Amino acid sequence: MKFDNKHINAKKITWYEANPEHSNRVKIIFDNGLSQILEFEKQDELKAFIESIDKANS
Repeated sequence: MKFDNKHINAKKITWYEANPEHSNRVKIIFDNGLSQILEFEKQDELKAFIESIDKANS
């Protein structure tokens, strides 16, 4: 996946926290323990990002 010209490997994301109905932010935690908060311009972009994570890890 790509966000702000950075490549993110969805399979390395072990956990995420997001509330797309109230915010355009998602906090992701990688398998190495590092975390990152991403902010999207649109809720649709955030929802698509979350779906990509779920699909990659199912």
